[in-house]
Amino acid sequence: MQEDLFDHSLPANGFEFDFYDPDEVERALAGRNKFDKSSPATVYLQRLRSVPQTLLRPAPPAIAALNELEREFEHAKAVFDVLRRHLVLAHLLPSAPFAPPPVLLLGPPGTGKTYLVRRLAETLFSGFWEFSISHSTASFALGGLDEQYSTGGPGWLVKQAIDSAVVGTTALQPLVLLDEIDKAPGDRNSDPLGALFSLLESHSARSFVDDGFRVRLNLEWISYIATANDVSQINPALQSRFRIVEVPAPSPEQLAKLARRVFVNELLEQPWGSNFEPVLTDDVVQALDIESPRDLRQTLRECLGAAALRHGTKVQLCDLPRRRTSRPQRIGFL
Repeated sequence: MQEDLFDHSLPANGFEFDFYDPDEVERALAGRNKFDKSSPATVYLQRLRSVPQTLLRPAPPAIAALNELEREFEHAKAVFDVLRRHLVLAHLLPSAPFAPPPVLLLGPPGTGKTYLVRRLAETLFSGFWEFSISHSTASFALGGLDEQYSTGGPGWLVKQAIDSAVVGTTALQPLVLLDEIDKAPGDRNSDPLGALFSLLESHSARSFVDDGFRVRLNLEWISYIATANDVSQINPALQSRFRIVEVPAPSPEQLAKLARRVFVNELLEQPWGSNFEPVLTDDVVQALDIESPRDLRQTLRECLGAAALRHGTKVQLCDLPRRRTSRPQRIGFL
């Protein structure tokens, strides 16, 4: 029965949606005086005018691609279970865009949450946009600021959306990483998360109005995954808009498997990767001084650099960085 449900072709061009109302954009431009010609809002209104009203969301990605990526992150099985259930629905007839709920990855620092989101974006989405909450101290950074203020204008998300549409991407379905949302300022006047109350609900995201732009945009095609270490620091009303999934620290065995996959991916992604053998031997993996997935890429790249310095093509024990001593006992490979 399952084979019959999914044994059909997906739309080749994707799914159409209306991004904006051209008449509304023209009215907004006509209402601006001569002093507004170079303001951020005017610039982005003019950019929006050059974008087709109707854009495309891509056909849903293959379920097999998600299953393959799951092998790289065995410690995050719960995340893949949530995404797979929504991806399966997109493959049913009549097929629909992949529309996962906003997901909040909750777990201690260093469990590879950010790297996991990057890999999900590469596998399932058309782009990756990152908004670091801990580096944003203005309440209008995400959702814009009214132009009556000197620094007024559209926020980060509207700029990203219009810029991506202007570039002319074939089909749009980016994944936004909202990194460390538990680190948002506690002061209501400087909290950048206010716009999320509208953006994370599909019905309001379809007609989102940025405070510094004042033109309705359909932003339903944007997906969100947030990360946090401490859920108690997040507004309960905002928590309710996320599907919260815990990401535990990987076991030493899981971290060893992840090290091998990260190593291969690093070689595939880099132009110089073909100079090396895509293999990490057991003795090298066991000797890696790795506490968490966060350390993996940096350490492995240092190993590759050391191998290159000795004109080698294979990472050996002698290429491992000197162990750091001024820290608690590691939880890596024993």
